[in-house]
Amino acid sequence: MNKFFKWFGIFVLFVAVTFGLVFYLTSGLTRSVESFFINIQAGHLEEAFEQTSQGFKEGTSFETFEIYVEQWGLNEYEKALWSSRNISGAEGTLKGTITLNDQTTLPIEMAFIKEQGDWKIYGLNIQNPGVSGEVLTVPIQADLEALTYATLARFSQALEIQDFTAFYDSIAEFWKGQITSETLKEAFQAFIDAEIKFTLGAAMPIFSEPPALDENNVLNLKGYVMLGEVPMNFELSYIYEFPEWKLIRININF
Repeated sequence: MNKFFKWFGIFVLFVAVTFGLVFYLTSGLTRSVESFFINIQAGHLEEAFEQTSQGFKEGTSFETFEIYVEQWGLNEYEKALWSSRNISGAEGTLKGTITLNDQTTLPIEMAFIKEQGDWKIYGLNIQNPGVSGEVLTVPIQADLEALTYATLARFSQALEIQDFTAFYDSIAEFWKGQITSETLKEAFQAFIDAEIKFTLGAAMPIFSEPPALDENNVLNLKGYVMLGEVPMNFELSYIYEFPEWKLIRININF
């Protein structure tokens, strides 16, 4: 029995040390977040915007950032509770909830990258936009078709000119933190080498499975587009980055 308690004590100590190490390693992320929200609370939006990464700024204007703040009521921030903390090299993530002054709780996921020694925000995903408790829902059929068509049209253009820069600019900020336009192009180099090109024209996407939101509020679309007599199959995933759905995954095959 004494041996059991001895090992149990060692295990508890190990767990405590592990959690302590995680909190220590990720403390830079949480300090960055607190400073970010303090600036927003004080109305110092330009200072808060400067705490975002260069990639975030390139994809999101300051004017759009102001809309984010108003839409989510971030100036009413009270506290954050993080259920997941992670750092890998020069990148990090925080997942949890933020609570506003009116006690509204919003699920949040933030991604960070180290620039010049400081942790900068490059991804910000709040799953339930607005302070009214509005929950994300699957868009109507017409909007889903338009979203899919626009994504496939941009993909078609990228293949045509063999340049994925514009396509990359349209994807989610969160995904941009994980890839570059060049690595995105490399993923479809086989298409380019095979000289695969297509024009959608009047062809509209047909969904082979009901469009749905998963447990992480990721919008998943699966279906095909008829290019003449040949179906082009697609699997697309999006997250909501106010004010629109942004791509985080694409799979195309013929």
